[in-house]
Amino acid sequence: MSYKPFPYPVLTSSSTHDPDYLNSQFDLEVGYKSDIGVWLFQVNVSIKNDSILDLLKNKKAKIFCIIKSTGTFYLENFDLNLDSKNLIKIKKEDIKGIVELNAVIISNEIQQVVLDDITDDYFETNSFNFDKGDILGVSDSYYLDIHPLFVKDTPIQSDKTWFVDPWDEDYTDYEPKTNGIFIKLPRDDFRIQKDLTKDFKELNSLFKMKYFVPILMDIINSAKIDEHYASKYPWYGVFEDECGKYNIDLEDPLTASQDIIKKMISGNDTYNTSWVGIENTIEKLKG
Repeated sequence: MSYKPFPYPVLTSSSTHDPDYLNSQFDLEVGYKSDIGVWLFQVNVSIKNDSILDLLKNKKAKIFCIIKSTGTFYLENFDLNLDSKNLIKIKKEDIKGIVELNAVIISNEIQQVVLDDITDDYFETNSFNFDKGDILGVSDSYYLDIHPLFVKDTPIQSDKTWFVDPWDEDYTDYEPKTNGIFIKLPRDDFRIQKDLTKDFKELNSLFKMKYFVPILMDIINSAKIDEHYASKYPWYGVFEDECGKYNIDLEDPLTASQDIIKKMISGNDTYNTSWVGIENTIEKLKG
């Protein structure tokens, strides 16, 4: 990625084609793991350029990490330390789907700086004037695909099964995956439902009736047609067994879907409860 539109050099990743600096780099290193209620991100930067390093060490520039989630519209900045490990904690409900991280270096003050190792192809001088907040470096983006984990033996985990993501089409669709059902909403609908359901933390009755019924019907129909459906999506076998316990006849997808929703709305959340076994099924498959 090139930043030639800037009237001054910008320090970029070692993978950048045609960079502004010679023998220099600004790379982001990311590690992450799940903890109780939060995601833990270990974020470090690797910088190779004496001029930029001097600015950082003298507090004339600073680094921060931008983390954003397409599934929840989460967007936050976090200050990073140059010489120490940076641990960032984010609540699990705040991020979901594709999560992007990148790091930026900005000027901390109005200053004139002489920069080393810049290319002569684009700049006639190595002395530049910077305003406070001017971008001095941008790392490549680091992408993660994050979804809530199933927690073994934890009761009722509907939020671990239904995922709601925005997309650029003008109609609603869904996609079954091994770890749950992904509802795809047009972006305008997504924003409305996000507000109504408190960031999808509380899927209200209207949301369930509007989206769950047709999706459930299609899932049940698909399972009737495809004898391998349960082997593709292990959660379906668990769901099927649970419906049997409540005498819900899956031979009639419309009636079955309505019965499931009625129980969900009434508080007897048969459907949600049935999905608590998904994580156990996945663990058995792993073993």
